[in-house]
Amino acid sequence: MSENKKNIVFLAEYPNSTTIKEGMSQRMVAIDEQFAKEARVYLFVSHRFFAKKEVYYAKDDVLQYKCNLFIHFLFIMRLLMKSKLLYFHSIQNALPILPCLFFLKSSKKIVLDIHGVVPEEHKFAGQDFKAKLYSITERYIFKNLYLGISVTNAMTRHFRLKYPSLKLNLITYPIIPSNILTNQYCPDEVESSEFIEVIYSGNLQSWQNISLMIEVISNNLSSKIRYTILTGNPQGMIEMLNLHNLSEKDNIIVHSVSPSELGYYYKRSHYGFILRDDITVNRVACPTKLIEYMCYGIIPVVKSDSIGDFKEMGYEYLQVNNFQRDNIRADKSQTNYEVVRKLVNKSSDINIQKFLLNNI
Repeated sequence: MSENKKNIVFLAEYPNSTTIKEGMSQRMVAIDEQFAKEARVYLFVSHRFFAKKEVYYAKDDVLQYKCNLFIHFLFIMRLLMKSKLLYFHSIQNALPILPCLFFLKSSKKIVLDIHGVVPEEHKFAGQDFKAKLYSITERYIFKNLYLGISVTNAMTRHFRLKYPSLKLNLITYPIIPSNILTNQYCPDEVESSEFIEVIYSGNLQSWQNISLMIEVISNNLSSKIRYTILTGNPQGMIEMLNLHNLSEKDNIIVHSVSPSELGYYYKRSHYGFILRDDITVNRVACPTKLIEYMCYGIIPVVKSDSIGDFKEMGYEYLQVNNFQRDNIRADKSQTNYEVVRKLVNKSSDINIQKFLLNNI
């Protein structure tokens, strides 16, 4: 790999078949595709693992290093010092190499792709020590930031308010999954359906409020409603349903599917659960799941309607308290489809690769 191809080092683990379904991974792929004509270096650092350095090509022209901070400190420093720009995918990837950053020149350009409000996420999860470490890392990065890339305008506003004394260079670049960018679906005609189709796509984390979702399903069973649950942990979901005396006999289907199969289920669905709490973490977020729902004209069933920029963009939703079997319909939302198309257009107008390479 020639020296002129080492302009940018991406600080992250390149997505693999196990992680590709995650929103963060899909964001990384979207950014990486903009650099498809460049040879890329990815660096993933751990304090505990990789006693033996791992080096391999994650894909053509994507060289992945996995290193231990203490054992490979000098190698890491050489790699960082030779680069003209460091591109961090999340504060989570900045914390492990924070000691290295103290030795770099202040002129080193640092880009942070802000996948979320990491300290607040750990605070919400009750992990106060981790929250403190990420807060320290975040403040250091923002003091030395060349460019911050937020996923929503709400997130951009959040950081300007959080660090009012810093002159932050921030732009908003929405997360648009690759399958949405190539999707040709348009809900201009409602297909006839035997059922009102309600979907959930996601896993069993506490912040997904799965117990609330199951309670709502239990209270709204009907021969006219079919619930489809797509999850990476189908056995765990089935066990939770069994605790509430629910099964597939109640028009409930549990599947684990690949990303390429999601479109089939989204096309037939009318409502989709996304039960996020009204907290900062969710107010500034841009959930991949929500974008996928809306792209297919699905009406989100929400606990809080304040998710990212969607409320100010006028998205159509149903409050979970109003989800009742007698007042839902087998219909699609053209409004939600149009909201996502606006985001896609906004995303396509922003060329991160061109901006960065023209300025380094």
